Amino acid sequence: MTRPADATSLPRPALRSLAFGNVVIGTGALSFVGMLDTIARDLDRSPSAIGLIAGLFALGICLSGPPLSGITSRFDRRTVLTASLALFALGHVAAAAAPGYGSLLAIRVATAFAGTLFTPQAAATASLLVPAERRARSMSFVFLGWSIAIVLGMPAGALVAASFGWRNALLGVGALSAIGALLVWRRVPADLHVAVVDRAAWRAIVVHPTLLRVLSVTVLHGSAQFVLYSYIVVAYHDTLAPVPWMLTVLLALYGLSGFVGNLVAARVAERRGTPSVILVALASMTVAFGLWTVQYDAGRGTLGVLVAVTAAILWGSGNIATHSMQQVRLVDLAPALVSVSVALNTSAIYLGQFVGAAVGGLVLAHPFTVPASRALPWVALPLFALAIAATIAAQRRIERQRFVTPPSSSAAGA
Repeated sequence: MTRPADATSLPRPALRSLAFGNVVIGTGALSFVGMLDTIARDLDRSPSAIGLIAGLFALGICLSGPPLSGITSRFDRRTVLTASLALFALGHVAAAAAPGYGSLLAIRVATAFAGTLFTPQAAATASLLVPAERRARSMSFVFLGWSIAIVLGMPAGALVAASFGWRNALLGVGALSAIGALLVWRRVPADLHVAVVDRAAWRAIVVHPTLLRVLSVTVLHGSAQFVLYSYIVVAYHDTLAPVPWMLTVLLALYGLSGFVGNLVAARVAERRGTPSVILVALASMTVAFGLWTVQYDAGRGTLGVLVAVTAAILWGSGNIATHSMQQVRLVDLAPALVSVSVALNTSAIYLGQFVGAAVGGLVLAHPFTVPASRALPWVALPLFALAIAATIAAQRRIERQRFVTPPSSSAAGA
């Protein structure tokens, strides 16, 4: 892979444009969840039916990410990233004009293919722009865009959808995508290339002793949280019956906690290592979901609000930190395979979103508690336990083997 000659300095304009691109991608993916009930009423569909669109959007990104990363690995990163955001803009404009449920579903899935490359390739590009010792901080900085999307994008999308209609909210995402494409084109250096993804690279991933184990943590963690997060608006209405501004505040608090948690995680990881940070982040989210199990009995008064606020802080603090540190962990394990491994990690995130949304949708469609959303955190908790067990097992394997890059990996990165 190539790196500019001035890599010893931090290229802030380029990193900021990449982070803004993640704001756009995150807003496009997550704001749809925030406007779920608004779309459901307008199209006369159930929340679980609209949740299915969100799940299929995630599945589209999951399935298309790795092959598209391979296909585009020969191209300049600036071109790939700009094209991704430009197509994402077109997809949201088309979705805003969708006449019905079927067309909206089809357009959202197509839009997933447009946006699938940006987040993993932004991370790979960030790793090319800085020396190895700054990798964790630069990659987590780029991933802060997702935190900002949760802090501002998702709540703003929900508020705009409730106040001016979901179609206008989608048009807003389209406009932001176009701005992001322009910024990336102007600020990211040209002629940045990752290692070409060929059969040797895929084989190196498959035979690697620990990469797939680390990726399993991402899948389990994503599945656990999206069981509830995909239907978080429904759950808040069932527990607190909040007015729109309260819902916006809770979602923003969750995102702000993710923003701060990610900043802290990046600094702590440089001293303590990424595995310890990931473990603490997963434990924080597990405690948050434990609080959600009592949220339904806490009532709609002061106690209920306090429980909701505490759960949002703990959940948000661990979420984005886990995502960004998982990416750093994969790059540290196999730097020559960064284009493939980071793309697979993003696919794993969205696979978790699809699985979580599907499981949560089944729970809501076939309720065995009253209200139906009461069961969601209980379903998620065992998955969090599995994620914690998986990350501990993966780290023990890494420490036993004292990872040495296989010859095939070196070949892939040549």
